[in-house]
Amino acid sequence: MEKETSTFKTLISKELRPAYYDDFTCTGSACRITCCQNWEINFDRKDYLNLKKLRCSPELSEKLNHAIKRVRGNHPEVFYAKFNLLDNGFCPMLNENGLCYLQLEQGYTVLPFVCKDFPRRKRYYFTGYLERSLSPACEAVLEHLWNLTEGVEFRITALPESKIRNLEADNASPLIKYAKDIQDICISILQDRRLPLPQRIILMGAKLQELTKENADIPAWISKIRTLLADPEAIIQYRALAPDSRGKMIYINNNMYTLFTILESTSAYPQYIIDLLKVLHSDSEDTADGHLSFDLSKYYESETAFNEIFGDIEYFFENLAVTILFHMKIPALTSPEEMWKSYVGFCSLYSFLRFVSVLSAKAQFTPPTKNSRFEAPEPGSRDALFHALVIASRVLMHSESRSEYLRDEFFKNESSSLAHMAILVSG
Repeated sequence: MEKETSTFKTLISKELRPAYYDDFTCTGSACRITCCQNWEINFDRKDYLNLKKLRCSPELSEKLNHAIKRVRGNHPEVFYAKFNLLDNGFCPMLNENGLCYLQLEQGYTVLPFVCKDFPRRKRYYFTGYLERSLSPACEAVLEHLWNLTEGVEFRITALPESKIRNLEADNASPLIKYAKDIQDICISILQDRRLPLPQRIILMGAKLQELTKENADIPAWISKIRTLLADPEAIIQYRALAPDSRGKMIYINNNMYTLFTILESTSAYPQYIIDLLKVLHSDSEDTADGHLSFDLSKYYESETAFNEIFGDIEYFFENLAVTILFHMKIPALTSPEEMWKSYVGFCSLYSFLRFVSVLSAKAQFTPPTKNSRFEAPEPGSRDALFHALVIASRVLMHSESRSEYLRDEFFKNESSSLAHMAILVSG
């Protein structure tokens, strides 16, 4: 990879989004695991002042006075204030029917940005697009991914003149100049169904690894991979990328470590994490010799049950992988080092989501404490699968510090190789 950096400018006059983005709507009171629970709902100073000055009924005014809290200390602007969650973890603005008092009385426009925005994300990016995406930490998004048996399609539309922007980066990595091509290649590899999904993820890593080499010729790399993907036969050779099946224990141990780390590092969804751990008859603490305690046979029982219930839903996990990659802007292109870090983080996250999916086949989730209209999902049901995936996505994808910590552990333990990632995604 060439070491020279320079200023890079691009005009963003188009929008890129998955096609299902246009069909997404919040399910409101029908949502089984609302985003108004178990994690901090922070907002900036502008939203805080708007809520404090809001002209509303005496009943709503009283609720807001008790619900809003200033966040003191040295925090980013977006953490200026927050809603005080109730003892059961729910937002105080949520009524017994799962609807927002604030929105019911004042309308959608008065909500803080975070409430209006989730699970959406938009950003101007060096691909040359204003990119819009949806987080899989929402069961309505997972419902869309479940129904897309032919895969995720993307739409490009022209931006109105008022939204056209110039984007500039000083000291830009050479990778940034080819962001559009690199992103397109990664998505194309993930959606190439001539290979099983784990092999596609490994192939993507193998090709990205080539870009970490000094003096890598990026245009030649792009041309070579496009030729590979266009060849009906050439890509089949990469079926041999599957790791040794003896790596199963590494896969399980890594994801058990992730579960324990989450349980120890957050107050969000603790009971649901424990519900997943109970599938393996694990304690919530390490054993005396420092190893995680679990019954391996219980995992294989869950895996067998999961396969029997759902059969082949590789298309769903493909859609999930594509959604994560696009939503989280993977691979990162600020440097070759950051690019590989982002790939390692992607593999770790995908592995964990697959792991909790298997556990959902046996998990006895605790019933919701706020909304008595919903019972806990049946083990092995699609509701249980979505339940596990939503929780896992929220505690990892939406916690940058936690996901970075878990990612960096691979580098500290010298486990960030492509071979190790192959074990994680093939578990």
